[in-house]
Amino acid sequence: MTTVRAQCPECGDVKLQIHDLTVRVCLDERTHGTYRFRCPHCDQTVSRDASPRIVDLLVSAGAPREIWRWPAELAERPDGPALTPDDLLDLHVLLAADCWFDELVALVRGRTPE
Repeated sequence: MTTVRAQCPECGDVKLQIHDLTVRVCLDERTHGTYRFRCPHCDQTVSRDASPRIVDLLVSAGAPREIWRWPAELAERPDGPALTPDDLLDLHVLLAADCWFDELVALVRGRTPE
């Protein structure tokens, strides 16, 4: 079984078995990946950046790999006018009211808030 040394921000260097960490690779951004593990001492979940070389080494040693993609919404371009400072101020005032949610729903549906 392959042993890996990793760094926990609380505990410092920790030793893990290869199956104790998970490598994550984004299909939309192949310049680097990450790996995560749960520290065996403090039980904190730790995530670290990893170069493509480290990703390949960990996966070839038997680490589980997760593939993920950016949400599709990031590629969408919203319709409508751009948000202005006045719009932001209006939203801030709206959120300060107790009934902000009902008023926001009314605005979205095109009705005048009560």
